[in-house]
Amino acid sequence: MGLDMYLYKTTKTKTIPFKKLKGINNFLYKHCYHNKKSLSSAIDIIARHYPEIKKVKIYSEGKYFFTLFSQIAYWRNANAIHRYFVQNVQNGKDDCGYYQVSPDVLTNLLTLCEKVEKHLHLAPELLPTQDGFFFGKTDYNDWYFYQLKETIKQIKNILKSIDFDKYWIAYHSSW
Repeated sequence: MGLDMYLYKTTKTKTIPFKKLKGINNFLYKHCYHNKKSLSSAIDIIARHYPEIKKVKIYSEGKYFFTLFSQIAYWRNANAIHRYFVQNVQNGKDDCGYYQVSPDVLTNLLTLCEKVEKHLHLAPELLPTQDGFFFGKTDYNDWYFYQLKETIKQIKNILKSIDFDKYWIAYHSSW
């Protein structure tokens, strides 16, 4: 076990808000995976209330596991990055939920990572670590700076490649 952290993308819709998509995603998972029902039957049920769901891209991760969320970034035990998302996206609530992330939040994280990379002594001030069960070490060591470089690489790629008019970005963690 450890702290696993993800960024996902999901298709924006005009009539289905992000919070509702999370609920629809949970229904899709329970309907298809747990009940071994077909994707088309799940979509038919959802479409009765949200016809636009047929425009949302659905990802398959096996015969019965379908999701509206596609992984675009991953970290393991990068507790300083997790702390950033908890403070700036989750309003301090660390509950393993799915939270919408704006491009501004990603840009700010990129800026902080680049500052810390250039001025290592600023790490405890700008991107402090966070302890927690299964969160990894809180030292400002090689692992911390490796995660910093990986974060810079991943966030730059996301900012360059994702059409934010078309997709919502979500942060999720688990341990």
